[in-house]
Amino acid sequence: MAKVAHIIGNGDMASMYKPSPGIKLTCNLPPFEVKDVFATCIVDFKMCRAINEGSVNLDAFQWVCGWRPQKYCTEVNTGFYMKHAHRIRTFYTVLPKYAQNYTNFNCGHFATHYAANQLAVDEVHMYGFD
Repeated sequence: MAKVAHIIGNGDMASMYKPSPGIKLTCNLPPFEVKDVFATCIVDFKMCRAINEGSVNLDAFQWVCGWRPQKYCTEVNTGFYMKHAHRIRTFYTVLPKYAQNYTNFNCGHFATHYAANQLAVDEVHMYGFD
């Protein structure tokens, strides 16, 4: 049986996702409730700032954070890390050779790369990347 990851983004077609067996990864704040989420993926400073100021609440999720959140958490705003470290499942700071910089590595791309390389899934199903 194939190991499957479901990556749920924030685009209109995220609604195509129907609960299914497999690993669930969301991107930032999912547009609807998703049960049994393995982690939500965070890649940018903007999301970290929103979490820090309280305008976004991701307390229901464990997080997989990219390079920019890692920098924000450990160098720029250590208070953020102290407050939210229990939510951070891991930092995934791999930058594929084909991406010139971390800005070119958006959340959906990041989640897909993480699922394929770190979680070693056989299939990736993507929703809401339209």
